[in-house]
Amino acid sequence: MGIFSKLFGTKDSTPAMKDYSFISDIAALITDNDSEVVSKLRECASDPWAYAEKNTSRYLQRGIFVSDREANDIDDICWIGMIDELEENGYLFPCDYSEEVENILWGLSQLKNYGLIESYTDDFEADDDEDAEAFIHKLNSTLKGACICMIDIDSDSYELIIVSLDVYKKISAIAKNNGYSIITL
Repeated sequence: MGIFSKLFGTKDSTPAMKDYSFISDIAALITDNDSEVVSKLRECASDPWAYAEKNTSRYLQRGIFVSDREANDIDDICWIGMIDELEENGYLFPCDYSEEVENILWGLSQLKNYGLIESYTDDFEADDDEDAEAFIHKLNSTLKGACICMIDIDSDSYELIIVSLDVYKKISAIAKNNGYSIITL
């Protein structure tokens, strides 16, 4: 292939699609290689539009019409696909910024990774007046070897996960290298 066809493509070539395998890499770390989650996200990474069409109702709940490809960013389709798979499989708890502390604790206790923080929440005293961010920050300050993170989807909700500190370092770096963020509060 000549230099011009590499730069501008030819009738026979299509532009290369971005590599979205990072979403399955992140999910594999969060879920300790849960094969169902990783498999679905590999499917999403290899053909985001086919995955989105297969999961149209999920995207519709978020106000995303997958049939309108021009209005949707394929990056967001993949990132939201990861969020939804993690939630559906018990690794993510979404909550509103104004969620009550008891509801956050309950939601976290439903996650498969809850064992990482369970012993710290048994005697944890929460202030009912705290908002979600202040509460999670306070809880994180008591944890050793684990943390509660937020996967950023650019909204006023918190997509919460529980991971070890080692996993947090890895997934936050992967997210950052791909234009996203996973942060502790």
